[in-house]
Amino acid sequence: MFVFELYIYYKWENRELMEKLQGIKPVGRGVFHWEEVQEVQGFALPEERCTLLITDDSRLLSVGRAGQEFSAVIYGGDLKDAEDYIDGIDQFWAGYPDRVCEKQFAKLIGNMYAHFRAHFDHNVLKAIMDSSQDMMWVKDLKGLHLGVNRKFAEVVGKTKEECCGATQNDILDITEESAFGGGESSESESGVIRHGEMMSTEELVQIGSDMKQLTTYKAPIYDPFGKIVGTTGIGHDVTELNNMGLELGILLENLPLPIILCDENFNIIRINDRFRQVTQMGAMEVANMRYLQWKKDNLIPVTEPVENKVRNFVKQEFRLIARGQEFYYVLIEQAIHDYFGNLSGYYCVYVDITMQRQYEQTILQAANTDGLTGLYNRRYFYDFVGKNAGQPMTMLYIDLDNFKQVNDEYGHARGDDVLKKSAEYICEVFPEGTVARLGGDEFAVLLLGEIDQRQLKGKCDVLDKRIRTICRKGKFFVSASIGISSTDGSQTDVDAFIHEGDVRMYEVKKQHHKEVK
Repeated sequence: MFVFELYIYYKWENRELMEKLQGIKPVGRGVFHWEEVQEVQGFALPEERCTLLITDDSRLLSVGRAGQEFSAVIYGGDLKDAEDYIDGIDQFWAGYPDRVCEKQFAKLIGNMYAHFRAHFDHNVLKAIMDSSQDMMWVKDLKGLHLGVNRKFAEVVGKTKEECCGATQNDILDITEESAFGGGESSESESGVIRHGEMMSTEELVQIGSDMKQLTTYKAPIYDPFGKIVGTTGIGHDVTELNNMGLELGILLENLPLPIILCDENFNIIRINDRFRQVTQMGAMEVANMRYLQWKKDNLIPVTEPVENKVRNFVKQEFRLIARGQEFYYVLIEQAIHDYFGNLSGYYCVYVDITMQRQYEQTILQAANTDGLTGLYNRRYFYDFVGKNAGQPMTMLYIDLDNFKQVNDEYGHARGDDVLKKSAEYICEVFPEGTVARLGGDEFAVLLLGEIDQRQLKGKCDVLDKRIRTICRKGKFFVSASIGISSTDGSQTDVDAFIHEGDVRMYEVKKQHHKEVK
């Protein structure tokens, strides 16, 4: 982008010298355009170019742009002929040997190059400063502003010209050095000058009637000899960011969801009040809390984690025991990325689904249990047997004898009592079994694993005796006909397995009828 183009126009009798000068290479990224002036009359130097006029003809001095920033004139003629143009002549070569002229030429174009480069760099710096949304400034050792950017002038409400040559207090109309950050600013700049290195500070500054919080970055400026001659600074206004942080804090505290904010390593940054209420954690517990360890120690997984790679979050259901109660939460750990896509943290939101799970359990219980006895119903029992098919198990198919007579003679209320008491005795005698009411006066018990048949028969006798005590009056009593079916795991047909128990139950019932007769 940077190129120093110098247009050199010459009219000189010593052509050998001109040839030597044309052999001198440009400095840095420089390009020379040489052109000999053929006619003096009508000649004019072009505008908007860096030009150098080399002449020993005084008539050309009138076209030299005296005082122009990027133009120079070398004269080698009689000084008497150039008295009216002396102020516009940069070098006199009259009487000098070629070797000296060559050195003078090299020195002049070097200075022109440096001047042009400095002007270019100044404009680049100015463009960079004015395009920045941060305040930028340059000061001398006395604290006078040598330059400020557009944002600086905009924030303080003054022009760049008004800021240049003024101290910070003059710009901000502060009368006391220590008022509203003036002391902090001077102290930080003194530290930069004293240590000779960049420093970052937080400063409160009053600008008009507003308070601003700035994160400032200040660095020393050195001259070519290593001496500090001033400072430069960048002021990043974090007032709105702090206000946003305050607003975020208010938002987090008023959300009804437990929330934790963590950094990229899951170190806790903030915990809202709702989380503390749910967990009943004290101030010391919160201060010493390590999120991942707390999660491992207190949350019981209910489901496997589900990762959403598009939206960058992981979702999983957990069970939490807190305050002596059981809670269910869906935990969403959402990754936070900055503008460049770098991971900067997580926010962890706990969505309370306890009520939902309780409703589901109530509905599930109603669907799978018998409303009268509280035992599992036929549908659940069949499903349970099916899930355990293929392993050793034993089923007891139980039917109450003479139950119809209880209903007919004493009413259904008494019959219901008999059913509930029978269910209670079955659960007491077979606590290790899965007990269900299949319908009417029929019950079933499923025992998993290998069963000692002699012990099993003994328990069945105990159950029958206890059921016989429920309702015994007059000429009949309630008893239990128990059919037993077993499998070593080879029987996988659920219906056939249960039917086998049903058949054997009826065999026992027939035997009971014979005994009664």
